[in-house]
Amino acid sequence: MSVRRRLSCCLSLLALLALSGCSDDTTAATADAGVDTVVADLASDGTSPDQRPPDAGPDWTAPFDPVVCGAKPYTWLPPHTMGAVISRQRSMVYSLPKSLLKTLLDNSGYGGVVTPKYDVNVYLVRYETQDRGEKVEATMAMGYPTLPPGEAPDKPSLLWLHGTTGFNDACAPTASGAEATLVAALMASQGYVTAAPDYIGLAGFGDPSTTKHAYLVGEQVALGSLDALRAAKKVLEAEKAAVRPDGRLVVWGGSQGGHAALHIGNRIGRDAD
Repeated sequence: MSVRRRLSCCLSLLALLALSGCSDDTTAATADAGVDTVVADLASDGTSPDQRPPDAGPDWTAPFDPVVCGAKPYTWLPPHTMGAVISRQRSMVYSLPKSLLKTLLDNSGYGGVVTPKYDVNVYLVRYETQDRGEKVEATMAMGYPTLPPGEAPDKPSLLWLHGTTGFNDACAPTASGAEATLVAALMASQGYVTAAPDYIGLAGFGDPSTTKHAYLVGEQVALGSLDALRAAKKVLEAEKAAVRPDGRLVVWGGSQGGHAALHIGNRIGRDAD
């Protein structure tokens, strides 16, 4: 697949981001019928101010029994215990100064569509999440901006949820192409702390998945994606990055990612710690 093709989806979305900007306004325009966006202002503990549940932290308890239709019994693990970073590797290909990102865009025919504002750091991260009450590992691309001296460290977060790519590890975005890492780099260049998860059951690198990818099952993709945000925060802390999440969050996805965005939006304030 050509660089031009890989960038096309990313850049069309970034153009919309550039138009809407990054402000304190918590509303967002829906780009088209194929894209779902959920925007939330989160408190410092990750919960929505109008949904501050008493059980989202260390004393969290499951809000209901997740087992239906005679399935094997299980209970969710406490959300605040998830998101441990198993491994992280800096991507030397996509950790670029903004000048080189701009050159890449210009040479691909997309000059002027969006202008990189920051140098970026991109990592491939393997992290811990859960599936039906059992700990599993998942993978993602993660990016964040390099801030110039004196700039305030607080930046919004963005959770990028990909469309259908397949149903096993070989189909993971971080394994099958550059889209995930390009998205992480380009969104970070706009000032977002970006997590682009592959989804549970689509391990892009490292050991093979130990559980199947449950296509269009909201619980699995929502839990794995929220844990990607937790892992991204831990990467920032481990790298002693100057940037830190400020509590604003954009959840953005199209196709399968739109389905995922709706389920994640349903859980913000209940499962976010």
